Amino acid sequence: MMSRFRIIPVIDIMNGTAVHANKGLRNEYQPIHMKFSQSSKPQDLLSVFSKNFSFTESYIADLDSIIREKPNIELLKKIVQETSLNIMLDAGIRNHYDVIQFKNLGVSKLILATETIESFDVVDDAISELGREKIIVSIDMKKQNLISGSAEIANMDINTIIGKVKEKGISEIILLDLAKIGSLSGGGSTNYETIRSQHLDIKIILGGGVKDISDINTLEKQGFNGALIATSLHKGIITPENVRSFYESS
Repeated sequence: MMSRFRIIPVIDIMNGTAVHANKGLRNEYQPIHMKFSQSSKPQDLLSVFSKNFSFTESYIADLDSIIREKPNIELLKKIVQETSLNIMLDAGIRNHYDVIQFKNLGVSKLILATETIESFDVVDDAISELGREKIIVSIDMKKQNLISGSAEIANMDINTIIGKVKEKGISEIILLDLAKIGSLSGGGSTNYETIRSQHLDIKIILGGGVKDISDINTLEKQGFNGALIATSLHKGIITPENVRSFYESS
């Protein structure tokens, strides 16, 4: 499934501010210090993403909702209203109630993560409430081992999950390894390449470990459809010039 490769900047929100995620150690996350912005306010970072980098979308993880089930609803509403970027939101969706709670925020995509959904029935609930085109399923891992609080999902392998996602008509997944977040160790893996070769009929976005623009170029050549970036962006390793050059040449 060929489409333009998407570089997607990430904002992790905790206690109402943007924080630097590191290897899934969420209790240790500190407010972000981005080379291109003195602010850790999510709206200010989104403005930098839009104006400096010409990004058109951003992935937001509401860690307060994911960890403590205390979503930043009012802040998220304000973010969506104030930015021109399309927002992909991971708010730790667990059940049908959560889907309804976030349904009318105005985000472009609602992420259903294996880490938090209580069963695969939640995917059906989200389809009925939002439509397939507004849903992304995130397959969450730690050191490439599946993470899920659901016994049903925890007993599945990744290929089975992807197969079920495709059966439901969802066109896009995220492969996210929490152990790689903030590591700058490289976004790809042999395992990911195998998954890509076995599922050519679905879009795959990778998350965790993207180190620089050459890494992005490699992932594009391997046939992936996008990558989430945070640390390499905030540290200034991936620059506005890198992003512009990438899209001009691709």
